[in-house]
Amino acid sequence: MSDKKSITFRCDADILEALDNLGRERYHVKTPHGYDRSKILMDILRLNIEALSDGSIVLPEAVKVRQSASDNLEERITEITKASGAIEQIRAKVKADLRAELGEVTVARDRNDESRAAGVESCPEPTRPLGKGAIPL
Repeated sequence: MSDKKSITFRCDADILEALDNLGRERYHVKTPHGYDRSKILMDILRLNIEALSDGSIVLPEAVKVRQSASDNLEERITEITKASGAIEQIRAKVKADLRAELGEVTVARDRNDESRAAGVESCPEPTRPLGKGAIPL
């Protein structure tokens, strides 16, 4: 069995295009990509590791990356708690607004139902005079 391991990573489109071009030149085979991606990647990695090891190239200074989920855990919990509290406040406000609106609709509907039961029109004739050319409903 092989001692090689598989890795997966994302790269920018321009880097992938350059990789594809180099791969097609050096390792052309009948694959969907037109070359053996593993071989060209191994060549590039070996050459770069060699260049980094002998000092002919130097990596830019490392950017600090969160190493584990426990980094600043208390701070992150506080942020999440504040955010969820704000969400709950918004949710409560929306519920109150909806209840108020639904209550108004229910009251209006009930009044309309009562008016119909009493035989009263819900839209009485207009109380103001009709303008020139107006069509009465």
